[in-house]
Amino acid sequence: MRLFLLFCLLMSASTLDIDFCGCHVIYIQDVSGSWFPSEFSTAKELAANIFSTVNLQNSFRNNTHNKLTAGLISYANKVRVEQNMTTDFYKQLTALENMKLTHGTTRTHLALQAAKEMVEQTSTKCTAVVIVTDGDSNFPSEAAAAAAALKATDCYVYAFGVGPLVDVDAIRTLASPGLYRIVRDVKDLAPYSELLLPPCSCVPTEGA
Repeated sequence: MRLFLLFCLLMSASTLDIDFCGCHVIYIQDVSGSWFPSEFSTAKELAANIFSTVNLQNSFRNNTHNKLTAGLISYANKVRVEQNMTTDFYKQLTALENMKLTHGTTRTHLALQAAKEMVEQTSTKCTAVVIVTDGDSNFPSEAAAAAAALKATDCYVYAFGVGPLVDVDAIRTLASPGLYRIVRDVKDLAPYSELLLPPCSCVPTEGA
């Protein structure tokens, strides 16, 4: 029932800045125990909005081999591939709904390494990776190295630091140039989905 209500909410949501050329999307969510449950639910709305956008883009693509895929990764002490890359909107939302908070350290590098493996398996270089965290990595040098390796695949990495404690420089290090945001209040996160679609040339646009 919750999944159905979420689907209805997405279908009636306010406008997104849709680009029908689009990119594959890999969404990475920090699930460490520092999130409050209500904040975590709000953070998941960004992923839901992005998956909805990918699904809408696919509705304009008649060629099955040309459809866009999206995947979901969670991480804390360990990394978990919640959903491999798929065009199936229902599977994406189901994986998102089933994704739970856990406990432990923030091992960002493990998630970035898993995303790199996903990027290398996609059929095109036009892939956007979105990482959302409310804390800094407990292994910053490993996270920086993994981020550099991921960006070397020519994907676009969007990094969102959520809350009052995140370090701006650490979040900036994760992202492609200009594609990071510091969101001090989690309720302001979900509308950012409209900024996450590179134009048809697949060159990201830097924003404030």
